[in-house]
Amino acid sequence: MTKYYEVIFETGTHSVMSGESDEEVVAALQNHQARAEAGELGGPAGQPAERIKEVLVYDKHPADYKSDDTLSADVALEEVKALIEQLKDAKGVVNVAQLSSAIRTINDPLDSDAMALSRLNSMYKMKETGKLDITKGAGK
Repeated sequence: MTKYYEVIFETGTHSVMSGESDEEVVAALQNHQARAEAGELGGPAGQPAERIKEVLVYDKHPADYKSDDTLSADVALEEVKALIEQLKDAKGVVNVAQLSSAIRTINDPLDSDAMALSRLNSMYKMKETGKLDITKGAGK
């Protein structure tokens, strides 16, 4: 079964890769990490390899978050209520343009709030199913 891996680099860049097993991905990432630590190139583009900070595991591609564009009415109502609470001013007034814009982001797979806090956070809203420790071997 194919799994997906969000690789978060120390520079704050992100990449998603897939693999058939944690062991396969660990071996590839250990090789990449060794190149980064030696100051070698990271791939065919000729850029230096970047050191890896964290590897998150997903059962499906994290960009597929809510990709079916549907929610149950109950979940949609809760999402909109939360947005209203977040956007209302001291007088309890909500800017309609801001609210409609926020509603359009409900199924956006990217988590701009988490990324605003730190580029070293996952860039996706989907919750990972695990993490890989490339210093010790496959999954934990």
